[in-house]
Amino acid sequence: MITNSSYVPAVQKDELPALEVDAELVNILYRQSISAAIGTFITIAVAVYVLWPHVRKDYLLMWCLFGSLLAGIRLTLAIRHKRTPPPAGEWRKNAWRFTLLTAVAGCSWAALALVFFTPDNLFVTVFICLLLAGITSSGVASLSSFWPAYCALAIPALAPVALRAIFLPNENLIGVIGILLLLLLIVNLGYCRNMQRVMRESVSMRFENLALIRQITQEKERAESANRAKSQFLAAASHDLRQPTHALALFVAALRALALRPELKRSDVENIAERLQGALKNLGQLLNALLDVSRLDAGVVETNKRPIALQETLQVVFDEFSGPARSKGVELTVVPASLWVDSDPIVLHRILSNLVSNAVRYTQRGRILVGCRRHADSLEIQVWDTGIGISDDQLPKIFQEFYQVHNVARDREQGLGLGLAIVQRLAKLLDTEIEVRSMPGKGSVFTFRLPLADAPVLVETKRAALEAPRNTGKTILAIDDDPDILEAIQQLLAAWGHTAVIASTLEQALQKADQHKADISLILSDYRLAEHVNGADAIRAVTARLGRQVPAVIITGDTSPERIRETSATGFKLLHKPLAPEQLHQVVCEL
Repeated sequence: MITNSSYVPAVQKDELPALEVDAELVNILYRQSISAAIGTFITIAVAVYVLWPHVRKDYLLMWCLFGSLLAGIRLTLAIRHKRTPPPAGEWRKNAWRFTLLTAVAGCSWAALALVFFTPDNLFVTVFICLLLAGITSSGVASLSSFWPAYCALAIPALAPVALRAIFLPNENLIGVIGILLLLLLIVNLGYCRNMQRVMRESVSMRFENLALIRQITQEKERAESANRAKSQFLAAASHDLRQPTHALALFVAALRALALRPELKRSDVENIAERLQGALKNLGQLLNALLDVSRLDAGVVETNKRPIALQETLQVVFDEFSGPARSKGVELTVVPASLWVDSDPIVLHRILSNLVSNAVRYTQRGRILVGCRRHADSLEIQVWDTGIGISDDQLPKIFQEFYQVHNVARDREQGLGLGLAIVQRLAKLLDTEIEVRSMPGKGSVFTFRLPLADAPVLVETKRAALEAPRNTGKTILAIDDDPDILEAIQQLLAAWGHTAVIASTLEQALQKADQHKADISLILSDYRLAEHVNGADAIRAVTARLGRQVPAVIITGDTSPERIRETSATGFKLLHKPLAPEQLHQVVCEL
């Protein structure tokens, strides 16, 4: 709860908390009452000076002392309120306390009129009426932020004397003055009410403007932070992409140098081929990780939650990492779990495998423990390790892309720094959060929760065929504006027993469609083609020319979230470069 009037809610105008607006109006009431109290002292002094020769002095002194004491109390409360603003939640109590004091002050002014009002002395009567009219009129400015406070002053001060003057017999002039006082009261009440509405709107608008300023400042800071993160991301990605690319260039140069030798050793070629394969593997891992991050940011990853036996996923993770952990002398322990959880098995496996992979990577001795704890209707899954640990200042950064603890040199043997960034995004897909506790030199524990599920009454397992039927001898249309890629696809499809029909533009693709109208059974198209044509448009144009629907695949190298959303919305099967030959072969066989 915010306890002062400087609070600015970061919401739209229609959603501004009425509590804060009301509290600020009461603060204005107290601040304005300081000058009003000083004015009251001056008015009392003037009234005593003017009335002293005409009325009973003892009554006048008693009224003067009472009015001064009351004004002093109001002044003290106002100064205290200004120095130490009370909590906003106490605005109602403060407002009505002030209103009560104001009502007593109004009665004291009414007492002046009722005690000293006399038709025998026209001067005193007119002076008192003018005095009360001035007091109530000036109160509009100081009390308009809280209308009941003005009513508490004006009604007791004016109404009794106005009614007495109106019903006074045989006094036409004083009766007219009474009518004027009553009209003044009505006008001032209405005017003060309108002033309160205007002041309330003004305060709300001020809060809105301050909230907008703070929101703009926050958005600016977020944009600057995102820009810095983007720069760091691009710098790290550029470094990690250049390393395997540089290695590939050197290995290709070495291979060419070997080809110029009079004698070519098979072992040398095999060695360079293995190194080339390793560099390609590192490059592919980085690009796939970048693609995972982009697909998650694009929101195109769909989950299929269902009751799953947690033990099955735990066993797969244990089988996957027990060997690497054992090779480092680290003990990997997975506590058996008989419970079922409501989750997506693929996403859950990715989260656990990334967490355990990190634990294996950063644990040099000791053990890694994967276990669960039940909490009512949820299950907390934990991954413990006795690794290097993470300091408190680094904990907020470990889920950032390319950030790695103790890997300033960007050693790829320690990973790419994208695992936890992917884990955090995957956790959001499961409506959970990754929590981490760590102590440098002692180890870390990563936890997340999943809802429990009831085990199905009957679980049927269907075995899928290990290999899709391999349909050979098909005619496949490949569209790409890169001649090297077209040649590679043509040779690869021919090696698999297919006939590759290639085209580099939409016009060529349509010509090939006319030439092989009855034979084309699959279309492979790059997404970005020449002349501002995309793969989806090319596929639609070709299928329209063929006059029938043909299975189609879009292959793209774009990894930006916007482009992924765009290509996913086409409805065609989507593959990403660099594309492993095995993956392409599987897709061709399936389609």
